[in-house]
Amino acid sequence: ENKLYRTTTEIRLSVLWASWNCLLEVNPITGAGIGDVENVVSRKASEHGITNIHNNFNPHNQYITLALGIGIPGLLIFVTLLGVPLTLSWQTKDYLLFGFISLFALMCITEPVLERQKSVILFSIFFPLLAFHRKSFCDYALIIRTLGGKN
Repeated sequence: ENKLYRTTTEIRLSVLWASWNCLLEVNPITGAGIGDVENVVSRKASEHGITNIHNNFNPHNQYITLALGIGIPGLLIFVTLLGVPLTLSWQTKDYLLFGFISLFALMCITEPVLERQKSVILFSIFFPLLAFHRKSFCDYALIIRTLGGKN
């Protein structure tokens, strides 16, 4: 507390600490609003006298950003949207898609990748191309749709 952080590691850890403490105070169902994450973290850091030389309070973690912004249900939906294709790609031995989703999920640990337009475009172009280029993956989608009662 009451410290100016200068190194990259100190800044990231202090912002992650502030973000984690915000998770305990923000409504876990609705979150604080997707555009208010940095403001909420900034206020929490100010309460504890935490500042940094960049004056930036980006959590540097997509999962924490989503939990703060849209709540735990939104975070669970995001993790499910990554987890289901990841599992299906492993079962169908589609290692290119598995690698793409794995790398994307790992990038989400160190950066809020969906906060940048170029990352959203990259994911929205390459995921469908990789996911639906094989007949086996489409067969799994057909099985899931059939199990859901939609013919």
